[in-house]
Amino acid sequence: MRDKLRNPLYLVGQSVVLKEVVPKYFPYIIRWRNDNELNRYLNQPYELTIELEARWYENVYLKDMTQGLLLMIDKQNQKPFGTLGWTDMDFSKKRCIGGRILRGCAEYKGSDAYKESFVV
Repeated sequence: MRDKLRNPLYLVGQSVVLKEVVPKYFPYIIRWRNDNELNRYLNQPYELTIELEARWYENVYLKDMTQGLLLMIDKQNQKPFGTLGWTDMDFSKKRCIGGRILRGCAEYKGSDAYKESFVV
């Protein structure tokens, strides 16, 4: 079984880098998920805090190999601009539910880095 904390996923494309979530990225995720314009599409009826994010990360995410969360990072300027991931991974059937897509920075709408995030 992979150790998400010591061996996070790291995928590199032409214009985007996908990095598995680690605590240093929590402020981005919290800001995006608490943005009223963005979170109206999310199943999050509360304000996310660093404490809640840390609790989820330590008690759920790191222990659950059936889910993943990646940060989309602009390869050119190293700017995080969104998330994507999966839940319910069935390793025997090689299937999961893709999701957790959140474009946190409006300027990346339609960008090469954003589009490439889904095919790296």
